Amino acid sequence: MPDLPYRNLPDLDRADYTEELRRRLYDIAVQIIFYDEPQEPPYTPDQCELTVFRAWGRWLAVWRDWSEELTNDPLPTSRVWQVVRLQSDPSAEHGVMLHEV
Repeated sequence: MPDLPYRNLPDLDRADYTEELRRRLYDIAVQIIFYDEPQEPPYTPDQCELTVFRAWGRWLAVWRDWSEELTNDPLPTSRVWQVVRLQSDPSAEHGVMLHEV
C-alpha cells in the first residue's frame, strides 16, 4: 500500500522546506479544499491556481475562489483569493488543519 501523504508528517512549525514535503502538503490541501465535500468540485486545483508554499516560517495555501468571483458585482481581491495556514494536527483526518488567514 502506498504511503498516504498525511502519514508521518513533521511538525510544520519546525519543518524546513523540502519539495517532497511541499508536494505532500499540496496533495493534502487538494483533498481538504476540493474533495472533502460529497459533490464533485466545479473547478480543479489547477483552474483555481492552488499554490502551497512556505513563507515567514509558516506553510500557506492560496487559491482563486471562482464561486466568489462569478457574482454580478466586481469583488475586491480579498474576496476572490482564499489564503489558509497549514498546521500539523495529528488528530485531524488528514494530519493537518487549515486556518484562515
